[in-house]
Amino acid sequence: MELLPSKVMRKLISLLLILASISGWAQEDQSGIYRDTTKIEERQFSEAQLEEYRADSDFDYGTRPTPELSLWERFKRWVAQLFRSLFYFGTETPWGKLLLYVGAISLIVAVVMRILKTKQKGILAGGGASLEYGGALDENIHEMDFPKLITDARNNRQFRKAVRLIFLYALKRLADSKMVEWEAGKTNYDYVSELEADNLRPHFGELSFYFDYAWYGDFKVDESTMRKVDGIFSKFNSEMEGMS
Repeated sequence: MELLPSKVMRKLISLLLILASISGWAQEDQSGIYRDTTKIEERQFSEAQLEEYRADSDFDYGTRPTPELSLWERFKRWVAQLFRSLFYFGTETPWGKLLLYVGAISLIVAVVMRILKTKQKGILAGGGASLEYGGALDENIHEMDFPKLITDARNNRQFRKAVRLIFLYALKRLADSKMVEWEAGKTNYDYVSELEADNLRPHFGELSFYFDYAWYGDFKVDESTMRKVDGIFSKFNSEMEGMS
């Protein structure tokens, strides 16, 4: 008769073997002392080589003293820093971008107005009495026989010249009536804005438009355009006569 089943016996034997192995390892660990027997080779630095490295600037990684800046160098650095700050403010901040755009637009408008004023002065205040390139408004424009000059230009089909003469004649009539004050350098827009007579301003504004169209724009003026300008000028003169 078996005292223990065979399965149980096998498990007991396996357990005893494991305990025996653990006991053997523990005894070996307690009795055995492991020492590092690696041979250490002591090495020495060459003092001559160290001095050579110290004298070589390529191996000098230390911070060298900053030389004292001159007044001019400090000014240049300040200007550079100022421009960097302005550039950052103008390109990286919302207010800076807005001011930059406004400044650019204002500069463009100022340049255009300057060009227009220069042209206006050249046309109305140039030397001599040549109507092709302008006459002095404050000197000889009052002596010109505008009706005859306009008729001659129209008969000779010099419509561009006729448009210019009609505008100058209208401007002269307004200046004579003290409704505008002629000044060298003023633009047509200045005169139109200065004119307070509501019944004259639309007609004078149209004459100014056709003058700019023909003279500054250098567009060809045909008979159809000439008739439009004549009609506007006729209305302008009618309003002027009604005010006198």
